[in-house]
Amino acid sequence: MAQGFITNTTAPTSLSTSAFTAVLLAEQTSGSPSDANSKAMPSGCSISHLDLVFTSAGSGTEDTVTCYLTWDSTGNDPLTATATAVELTTGGTSTVRHTTVALGDFFCRAPATQTTAGKVYLWVKPSMSSSTLGQARLNWHDSQG
Repeated sequence: MAQGFITNTTAPTSLSTSAFTAVLLAEQTSGSPSDANSKAMPSGCSISHLDLVFTSAGSGTEDTVTCYLTWDSTGNDPLTATATAVELTTGGTSTVRHTTVALGDFFCRAPATQTTAGKVYLWVKPSMSSSTLGQARLNWHDSQG
């Protein structure tokens, strides 16, 4: 059984608390940000969970994030439903917040409208002002097993 994750290709700063920001998730083994263990997502696979790490997290009345995934860069072709007000945990460093969003381990097949094979878009809106999305990992595997 092949498995892996795709990760964010940029680390957007000063994320909006009132509108979603689109972040490309893909195999990103070099550059910044990157993870040498990331692996391209196949056109048919199961997705299990999304890891999110916010660095330079600003202040907010509560530390939460709302997010969803799409196949396309315009946000019109959904991959997941919206995960609303997911609680974040403070990391070992006081300015870091993180969480894992469970996606239910469901099988999906990329549609013809997918912007780029092996890549999807994360739409994210944190409750904390002036936050940076340091790391996003969408975990997948190619079969139940």
